[in-house]
Amino acid sequence: HPNHTQNKRARFTHPESRPSDASSLKPEPTTGRSTTLSDLHSNGESALVDSHNDETHIIFAIDASGSMKTRDVHKTLPKGRRIRVSRWDAVFDCIKIFLQEQVKQNEDKQDNNNSGTCVVSLLIFNDRAQRLFHRLPLVDNGESIIAAVDEAHQTSHPHHGTDFSAGFREARAVAAANSVGGNVVLTFLSDGRPGDLRSKPPEDKTVPMQTEFRKNKKVYPAAGEHLEQMKKDIGDRFSLHLVCIFDEGRPWLEY
Repeated sequence: HPNHTQNKRARFTHPESRPSDASSLKPEPTTGRSTTLSDLHSNGESALVDSHNDETHIIFAIDASGSMKTRDVHKTLPKGRRIRVSRWDAVFDCIKIFLQEQVKQNEDKQDNNNSGTCVVSLLIFNDRAQRLFHRLPLVDNGESIIAAVDEAHQTSHPHHGTDFSAGFREARAVAAANSVGGNVVLTFLSDGRPGDLRSKPPEDKTVPMQTEFRKNKKVYPAAGEHLEQMKKDIGDRFSLHLVCIFDEGRPWLEY
C-alpha cells in the first residue's frame, strides 16, 4: 500500500519494451524486458490501498493515444495458449485484477473492524481528457465497479496524440472533489512520448520541471504545473504511481 507521506517521490513502474505476458499493474521499478500482462498486474499490487478509517480515492488516468492500439502484450489464456492483445486491452484487464485484489484486502480489513471507505474514478487522456466515471464506491464484491470498467473499455477507443498535461489537469479536477481529510492515490499509465513536453528530457535530474508548453500559438500550463498544484492541494495525503507501458515513455515519466 502506498505511503501517503511520500508525496514528493513518485513510485515508478517500467515493464520493459519487448512484447509482453499477461496478468499485472504494479507501480515500482522493473528493468529491461518487454511488457507482459503479468508485469503490469504485479506492478499494480503495490498500489493496493490500506485505507484504515479514512476515505481513499483511487484515480486511474489512462493514456488513450493511438499507440495504445499496438498489439504487443502477451496474454496467457486459461488453457495455456498465449495470444497478443493491445496495450489498451491489457491495461483494462489489469485494472480489473487490481480492483478484485483491493476488494479482498478490504474484506480482510472489515474482518478486523479496521476498514475505511474506498472510491474509484477513471479518466482517459490523449490530446484532451475525458472522465469516464467518478467516485464509484468499491463495495461488496466489486461487481458494479468492474462492470463500469468493462463499459469504459468497450465504449472508448485510443486515438490521437499524448498530452500529459490533459491527464494531470483532469486528475486534479477529479481529486478536488475528494472529501476533507481523505487520501488520494493517482495511478498514471502511459506508453509513449508526450507531445506537450520538451522533445528530450534533461539528463540532469535536478533541472526543474517544465511549467508551460505552446500549442497553436498559445501557452498552457504543463503537466508538472498541474502535478505540483495537486501536491499543494492534497499534501501528505497524495500518492502518485507512474506506470510505463512501453520503453519509449520511460524518460518522460521519470522527468
